[in-house]
Amino acid sequence: MTKNQIPGAGGTGDSEEAKKSDNGRTLLPEIIAQSLAAQFPAAFARPVPLKVGIFADVLAATDITTEALTAFLLTWCGDPRYLAKIRAGKSRVDLQGRKAGTVTEQEEAYAKMRAQENFFAKRERR
Repeated sequence: MTKNQIPGAGGTGDSEEAKKSDNGRTLLPEIIAQSLAAQFPAAFARPVPLKVGIFADVLAATDITTEALTAFLLTWCGDPRYLAKIRAGKSRVDLQGRKAGTVTEQEEAYAKMRAQENFFAKRERR
């Protein structure tokens, strides 16, 4: 998808209604997830540890704006399903699914901490 095809990604036809669902939450990360899963299924069809620096690769390969991609990756990489995949020794992948590094012990510890923070933040909101 290009900027003109993704509501809120900087193309023509952007409107507040196009970017929001009935409850007012932004839909843009969900739309970008669908687009990236179609373009790069090895990296975005399901949660897998992504290459460090995947942001620059996605920007170079798509017309998604920096702001929209930042919002998407914050959502994608903060999701409990993604965080659960970050385990020391597991391969990271590039956009084509090729090995592009390995998850370190420090990265695993950080992912576990983020998952725990998300869990407790969710419990506090109830």
